[in-house]
Amino acid sequence: MKYQLNGALFTEVHSENIIFLYVRDANGAGVAGARVQVWAGPPPTGQPPYFVDDVPFRATSPSGKLEYATFNGPMPDSRDYWMQVIDNTGAALSDPVQFHFMRGGTVWITAVLQATGDSGGGGNVPVNLDWDARLNGLNITFQEAQVAQGQLYWKLIRAHYLPEGNEPGQAGGRVNIYYTTLNENGQPIVAQRVWQEWPGDRASKMTGDDGVTDFNMSGDSSFSPDRGEHGPYTAYVDGLPSDKVAGMGLPLKRHVCFELTWRKTLKGNAPVANSSITGKISNAPRAAQVTITANALSKTFALDNTGNYSFAQLPAGVYSLAVSGAGTVKFDIALDGNNAAQVDYTYPTQKLEDAILARAKEFTWMPINTDAALYRFAQANNLGYPQTDEFDATHNNEDYIAQVFNGGIVYVRKGDWGNVKWIKKS
Repeated sequence: MKYQLNGALFTEVHSENIIFLYVRDANGAGVAGARVQVWAGPPPTGQPPYFVDDVPFRATSPSGKLEYATFNGPMPDSRDYWMQVIDNTGAALSDPVQFHFMRGGTVWITAVLQATGDSGGGGNVPVNLDWDARLNGLNITFQEAQVAQGQLYWKLIRAHYLPEGNEPGQAGGRVNIYYTTLNENGQPIVAQRVWQEWPGDRASKMTGDDGVTDFNMSGDSSFSPDRGEHGPYTAYVDGLPSDKVAGMGLPLKRHVCFELTWRKTLKGNAPVANSSITGKISNAPRAAQVTITANALSKTFALDNTGNYSFAQLPAGVYSLAVSGAGTVKFDIALDGNNAAQVDYTYPTQKLEDAILARAKEFTWMPINTDAALYRFAQANNLGYPQTDEFDATHNNEDYIAQVFNGGIVYVRKGDWGNVKWIKKS
């Protein structure tokens, strides 16, 4: 299982009955948006259930916390509740966790599920940055703390973006920057001061019981990434040299959130880099390439004659994979520095007209080469003036010549000069 119970359940007497479940990654950082099923049932397995939650799953908060109220007031009878982390398909990512409530009792029960993997201790461990690649498109930057080998500092280990929307993994109308601080062993730090800075001023807050606090982003922090603009806010942690995240704000006034996690870490550990990503790209166009991106790392591979590609000696991180002409086809390839991942992709079958159009869009459309045979055909069919020079295109291993005009794209198979055709631009 990906997540395992970390220690025994902790019970406190309160005025109502509540379950607190914390889901953390291998570094101890909270996992936001983790899907959790809830049901009640008899021990030792909880099956068949007394009841199943009325929603398919509940999602953890930005700090990785799920709070579930079982009964407001004394429990009317003895009950056993169960929680289990699941993936997007409903498959189990953890064993079920049992929460026992005694008749007449009023308690809070807390459990921590942590991802498997060696996170070490004492701060002297390799901890890799999980950087959401979408931040790059928002002109948001990572600024590494300048510290000497063996010095403690605040290392950024997670930076995620929650876009506008109401689905899991989206901002849900919020406009917040969430800060999480962890100690050397990956445990939340309470009452740690963090800073939010903007031109000419800054403000601080203290983290709460779960090591988390947040700042709102104001409406005047709007910016346009497409114009090269960036947001005004920079985030960092107090007390030690700190990695920083700069350029946050509200892109085009959209309601978005940012989730940032720092861990107190000793400088000087090189991450393991023995992971790999391999796969096959079917129906690939000629000279197609595959590009992987994670944090500041980017590598490109030209497909071989059979469409295969391979990236080796990769450090831990969450990678995205893009294919020529198709864009990013996989966003969440998780590598731990030792594992291997396989990502295959098949290009959709193209019509001849779509292949010509896709190839045409790779060129700047402007008037040139007015003496060509295609030009004469275009004039005869009132297609206006050319917007590109003639160019080659391939479909089903046959070669074509094409040219873009004001009113459409003219093309002909090489050798079949008496059968010129055209399609509309889109």
